[in-house]
Amino acid sequence: MSEQTSENALRRRVRELEQELDDLKRAWDPLVASEAIFRMMVQAANSVILTLDPDGRLTFINDYGVAFFGYDPDEILGRSVVGTIVPEKDLDGSDLSAMVGSLVQEPERFSVNENENIKKNGDRVWIAWTNRAVRDEDGRVCEIICIGNDITAHKEAERNLRKTTRQLKERVKELNCLYEISRLRDLTDFSLDGSLQSIADLIPTAWQYPEIACARIVMEHYEIKTQNFHKTEWCLSREIRIAGEKAGKVEVCYLEPRPGGAKDPFLKGERQLLKAIAERVGKIIEREWMEEDMRRLR
Repeated sequence: MSEQTSENALRRRVRELEQELDDLKRAWDPLVASEAIFRMMVQAANSVILTLDPDGRLTFINDYGVAFFGYDPDEILGRSVVGTIVPEKDLDGSDLSAMVGSLVQEPERFSVNENENIKKNGDRVWIAWTNRAVRDEDGRVCEIICIGNDITAHKEAERNLRKTTRQLKERVKELNCLYEISRLRDLTDFSLDGSLQSIADLIPTAWQYPEIACARIVMEHYEIKTQNFHKTEWCLSREIRIAGEKAGKVEVCYLEPRPGGAKDPFLKGERQLLKAIAERVGKIIEREWMEEDMRRLR
């Protein structure tokens, strides 16, 4: 082979390599640009975007997530989400540690999930999460992509609505109780003992936990009570006064503690209701005594 032929072949090979490089560059640049755009979108999103490894450790969190939870990236990357941005239990006692364990084992069960989270400063927040598993060729989970949006305000609104609804239901029960007591005196077959027994039986129905409530009306010489009455440490009492003098009392008790174990489980409205009941009982008794006196004088 002549020297000229070898040089021409070398030149052709150089041109071929240059063409291959140009082709690779044209193919590579859009990929690089696409990745850069994707990263920019992730960092600019007004949502928490993070990734977990199969052990539930944080491998990535975007700038919004870092600012939202109040951590520096170095403080949480590589650490489990439980104990950092997820408390072991939520305020209702649900086991969030177990939930995260199930999430990394069966991500599809938690493709959409709402749960309580916690910021570095201790503030509890609610996040609506969308979770997607990334699997390897063998189907094993190698990463979980999580996108979360803050729904704390929505949850607070729901909580307030439930609270207001519950309070309204309690007020309705209280008003019904007072209405029924007012009707008793108008009965044609009115008797004082019968009416007081009806009042005692009515009282538990107006309380927050009627299934474990009991009541009694105590006067100087007798006691009228519900069949299940038992004096306990969870007891509310109001005086019955007639002509300005103490004549007895009305009591309502719970037979067992309520959730939270509060020593005083009674609502403010229930205190006011018992006071109103005691006043009505006093008026019913006073009126009946006056009418008895009038009947004796005839």
